[in-house]
Amino acid sequence: MSSLPVLLFSTALVGGLLGVERTAFGQFSLSRPLVASFLFGALTGRPAEGAMVGIIFELLYIRSIPAGSYVPYHPLYPALLSVMLLASGVLGDHGWMRIPAAALLALPAILPDRLAEIIWRRSNERAIIRSVALCRMGKPGQARTVHMVGISRAFLFHAISITLSGGILYFLSSRVLAAVPGALGYFSVLGIAPFFVGLAGVSANRLRGFGWIGFVLGLLAGALVGSGVLA
Repeated sequence: MSSLPVLLFSTALVGGLLGVERTAFGQFSLSRPLVASFLFGALTGRPAEGAMVGIIFELLYIRSIPAGSYVPYHPLYPALLSVMLLASGVLGDHGWMRIPAAALLALPAILPDRLAEIIWRRSNERAIIRSVALCRMGKPGQARTVHMVGISRAFLFHAISITLSGGILYFLSSRVLAAVPGALGYFSVLGIAPFFVGLAGVSANRLRGFGWIGFVLGLLAGALVGSGVLA
């Protein structure tokens, strides 16, 4: 278990760097949930839990495939903040139950994450247009400066955004778990849903519109496991 300030600082650093990699520089797929959560999990001493959280979010967006210059959205903030919750100890020590619960509790972070990506995709477009114009004017040095300033701004923006999201998420999660008896069990069962939503998305093509079967069966299995029937 790590202290909250250290975790928030680590989350800000990793989130800022991977946020830059996702939109402003590189695009090496390090910001994909599976990779990002595994790396952050390794940093916090929980690589296996980080990988399992990443699998949940990867399956949620499994049909978003990069093709050509298209870079699809993948939930970076929820993946990192799930690991932060696991490392903070706010979910206690309840074995596998903590993993889907952390994923579900961090799921609302998709909203600021999505907003951040939209903002910086547009910012990148403006920076590229300006850099191209400067190069045509024979000012490559200024074009490089514009690019570096854009990267620095993206890092700071993502670092601050994910830190605020993480602080709010930790506060709300700790209050809900303390106020509602058995809340962790409910969150654990419901947290399995994104996993089977992803599987249902894959099966939708094969079952010709009946992908919901996988989703329903998944929720049923999750409910049985959560209630102890299959445990």
